[in-house]
Amino acid sequence: TVVTPMATGTILNDESSLSVSNATATEGSDDYRFIDTFVQREAGGFKAASGLIYGPEGELWLSSNMPAAMLSYDAATGDFLDRIDSAADSDYRWYRGMRFGPDGGLYLASTKTNQVLRMDEVTGDVSIFVDSQSGDLENPQDLLFGDDGNLYVSSASNEVLRYQGPGGASPGAFVDAFVT
Repeated sequence: TVVTPMATGTILNDESSLSVSNATATEGSDDYRFIDTFVQREAGGFKAASGLIYGPEGELWLSSNMPAAMLSYDAATGDFLDRIDSAADSDYRWYRGMRFGPDGGLYLASTKTNQVLRMDEVTGDVSIFVDSQSGDLENPQDLLFGDDGNLYVSSASNEVLRYQGPGGASPGAFVDAFVT
């Protein structure tokens, strides 16, 4: 796998192809080569992306910096599908890690607010799932849900923090520092 600091949003899909937001790389090759333009520049209005993820229905979601919005695209064609604008224009500019949770919500690591947010992909409503500084959460970078249903968040405090998942008795509550 080729790794570059230019690649800000990397996805390995079921066909083992690699999609990135700022550069294109071929898995197993040391050479960069352009394959094709999957999402046309400014399709849906985006000019800069900070994150990518495939959704539960197979669509591609993009966190756009300009404009501040969440955009979705057809994962087979790259055609624009939908745009959910942020309530506050700058909210979406600072999302790094993005994962769909077991409850269908889109969970976002917000480096601006030091929180983990949950977005309802239908309404676009955003709520706080893990509050700032909970369990020493600082500048969250990425997140994922474990087989145990809990949420694991990498933090700039050089820790991986564990929180109760959406199905827990106290969703979003700090459990422990899983890796320190």
